Amino acid sequence: MELIEYYYNGKMFAMYHTGMAIERKYPVKATKIMHKHIETQIACMASGATTLSRYSRGMVKFMSRHGIWKSDPEALAIR
Repeated sequence: MELIEYYYNGKMFAMYHTGMAIERKYPVKATKIMHKHIETQIACMASGATTLSRYSRGMVKFMSRHGIWKSDPEALAIR
């Protein structure tokens, strides 16, 4: 339910915009590794494979609070 909420309230899109901006600004291997890891965790949660994983849920919750810069989730929300 949290993942769905982040999708509809715009936080998922804001996290994506932030991640892409960081990759453009810092095009090093570490940012690509972070991107792949976060992308994998979210994809596994969306498919239902890790919806009960404390790690996956905690990581997405952390990113929804601290992984959004220069992007307004309200403007990206699905209404």
